[in-house]
Amino acid sequence: MNFVFFNEALIVCSVFSFGNDAAWTNGVSVDEIFKKTCYLSELLKREEVIKNRFTPTNRAYFDQVVEFMESQRLVTTKDGNLTLKSTGEGLLLMMGSIVWPMIDTYYVVLLYTMTLVKQKNILDANFPKDV
Repeated sequence: MNFVFFNEALIVCSVFSFGNDAAWTNGVSVDEIFKKTCYLSELLKREEVIKNRFTPTNRAYFDQVVEFMESQRLVTTKDGNLTLKSTGEGLLLMMGSIVWPMIDTYYVVLLYTMTLVKQKNILDANFPKDV
């Protein structure tokens, strides 16, 4: 299921990164969502093998996916802002759950590696086990 909804899940997670009020009520700038979605796509590029990826040079594909999500009544766009629709809440949360564990894992590993800067007595051989 991951590869089927992977790109949509990236968009959903990007929207949620602006907070619940923005995601469900106020809306978020589509341009800002595109920037964050491209960042997540680059971060997670090795996680799924998919044909089309979001990149800063491929905005047309991003707009196509947003239009698809709008046709499925998952999101609405108005005046350059995107808002999640409560009628698709279950599907949106399911899509987000595809990518959130990967993002969380990257975040936890990053935080752990940051602690290594302060603790120089960590053995390289123990690093993968400790993570």
